[in-house]
Amino acid sequence: MAWHQPVFDLRRAHVDAEHFRDLAAPIDAATSLVNEPAAGSDPIALVLDDYHLVDVEGVRALTALLVEHAPPRLHVVVTTRTEPDLPIARMRARSQVLELRAEDLRFDADEATSFLTGSMGLAVTAADAQELHVRTEGWVAGLQLAALSLHGREDAAAFVRSFAGGHRYVVDYLTHEVLARQPERVRAFLLAVSVLDRLCGPLCDALTGDDDGTAMLAHLERAHLFLVPLDDERRWYRFHAPFADALRAEAERADGGAARRSTWRPARGHRAPSCGGCWTTCATTGDAPGCAATPSSR
Repeated sequence: MAWHQPVFDLRRAHVDAEHFRDLAAPIDAATSLVNEPAAGSDPIALVLDDYHLVDVEGVRALTALLVEHAPPRLHVVVTTRTEPDLPIARMRARSQVLELRAEDLRFDADEATSFLTGSMGLAVTAADAQELHVRTEGWVAGLQLAALSLHGREDAAAFVRSFAGGHRYVVDYLTHEVLARQPERVRAFLLAVSVLDRLCGPLCDALTGDDDGTAMLAHLERAHLFLVPLDDERRWYRFHAPFADALRAEAERADGGAARRSTWRPARGHRAPSCGGCWTTCATTGDAPGCAATPSSR
């Protein structure tokens, strides 16, 4: 391809022109980004921060074209809380993309200890630091919130043993930074299924009374809403531990547990529909609902 020629000409691209109305300046800028770097040799990085906030279809389509037509020296760096609407799968197959996901950004045990004792300046034992790492699953924001709570406490070990996602700092953070940003239907779904230790679509449907559990779980995973897949087929999931604790605390605060008791009483001994080769048995003990989801070859 001759890079000295305009390669990012939307008039020649097979796209819907309606998507690009009122985007004349961005289109010109994108054309320059593709064509001008091709004339040099030094690498150039274009950083698109908070890409999840982009809600204009034309901008998303323009970005996709830019990524696909970028010359070798132009590196596009996208930071986002949700799965970007970009040709990631195709680029992955071509070894043209480097991905850093949530699991890559979590601290391991040594990094958590270094963060707490170094960056946060806490005089905690190695055992307490390890325990906080386990309780937060390496989530950096969770470790920082725990560290802020630890400052000035005399009995650090007791606090560490009791720290969970239900702590007020964690609940405040997740409520304002995560739950408040979700549509009402998603929030209602999250609170309704928060009683489950493991989730699959049919089991969520049994709790909510709807039939979109599988689709909702897929949406939550794409949105990176602290959902951890438990198999390669994306049938079983669990919530990240601090998020699960925070959801349950918020559900308890919102209705005092009445909705959960009302939902679970009819479900005593309920056998949920098959979740892709698995079976589930749900039961309640008083006001403490729980679910044991057990894989089975049946």
